[in-house]
Amino acid sequence: MRMTPLEKCMNDAYGILTRQDRTIAVMREKLAGKNHEDDIIAATLERLIEQKLLDDVAYAVQYMRSHRYRHGDYRMRQMLLQKGVSDVDYQQAKAILADEDDFETAAVIDTLIRKKCEQIALDREQYESDYAYRQKTSAKIMRFLAGRGFDLSAVRDGLRRVLSSDGIDED
Repeated sequence: MRMTPLEKCMNDAYGILTRQDRTIAVMREKLAGKNHEDDIIAATLERLIEQKLLDDVAYAVQYMRSHRYRHGDYRMRQMLLQKGVSDVDYQQAKAILADEDDFETAAVIDTLIRKKCEQIALDREQYESDYAYRQKTSAKIMRFLAGRGFDLSAVRDGLRRVLSSDGIDED
């Protein structure tokens, strides 16, 4: 017995979802890549949403949980926007995470700064005495964390916190 186009599209969608969760936009793109017609794709997406197999807010929450120890809000937002999560869904996910736990971005920034200082073998004596070395090193650390999507003022505060806790005078 032959499958209807909708059944075939649903089977393809289930196969895609068994490997990894997807956003609605990414699922639409994947199904279009399998040469399904737009109206069949729309009906399939509607069914998947009804079955709660596609949910952009839940996807964003899960994504943010798994990436928040490496990336800042800006980068996560950009990545989720690229995956088709709307800004409204992103804000909802962010609110859900804020209500759930007491995750501290400052603690993550401090940890990443310490790791970066070890990685670049920060010479603490030279950092205190040599202005050019201090500027170059601070800029390197700030670029690294800015590239990860962290707010520059939070990074600057974190740099002060970490270096002063290590006994280095930042001024």
